[in-house]
Amino acid sequence: MTAVRRPQQARSQARFEALLDAVGTVLADRGPGAGMRDITEEAGVSVGWAYRYFADRDALLDGFVLRALERADARFATIADRARDPIALSEELVDAVVELLRSEPGLPTAWALRRGAPAVRSADAGQNTTVAAMVHAFGADPVRARVTVEAVAAALDLAFEEDPAGDDAILAEARRLPRLLLGDDAPR
Repeated sequence: MTAVRRPQQARSQARFEALLDAVGTVLADRGPGAGMRDITEEAGVSVGWAYRYFADRDALLDGFVLRALERADARFATIADRARDPIALSEELVDAVVELLRSEPGLPTAWALRRGAPAVRSADAGQNTTVAAMVHAFGADPVRARVTVEAVAAALDLAFEEDPAGDDAILAEARRLPRLLLGDDAPR
C-alpha cells in the first residue's frame, strides 16, 4: 500500500483520522463536488493544517480510499485465517468488501472518483494480487484465482456505479462468480 504521510503526535493523529472521516461524511452528504473547505470544516481543522498532509483535495480523497483498502486488508487476513476452501474464502471476501462499501459513508463515491489515480490504482492492484494469492493458497489454480479476483472486483465496481448502496442483483452475481470461475475442481 502506498504510504500516506501521517502525523506523529497523538492529538494530530486524532485530527488526521477526523479529517479522513470527514471526507466520507461530506461526500455522502454533498456528493462528488464537495471541496477541501467543506471537508476541513466538517473535520474541525483548518485548510492549512490539511495541506500539511495532503497536497490537494484529490490527495485527500486518495488518503481516504487508501485507509479503506488498509482496513479491508486487515479484514481479509482475519477471513483467510478461518476459511475452509477457496470458494468459501472468495465468497466471504466479497461479503467483506460489500460490507465495507456500505458501512463507510462516501466510500463508493470516493472510489468512483479516485480508483484510476496512480496511488489508489497501485494499492488496489497490490491488494488484488494478495487476495489472488490467498485464494491460490487454498488450492485454487493460480490463474483461475487471479481471474476470479479481477472479475469479482469488476462486478463490485459495476454494482456500486449503478447504485451507491450497491445494486443487489449485480452483487448477487459478484458473489456467485467464485463458484462459477473456480469450478468444481477447486479443493474443498
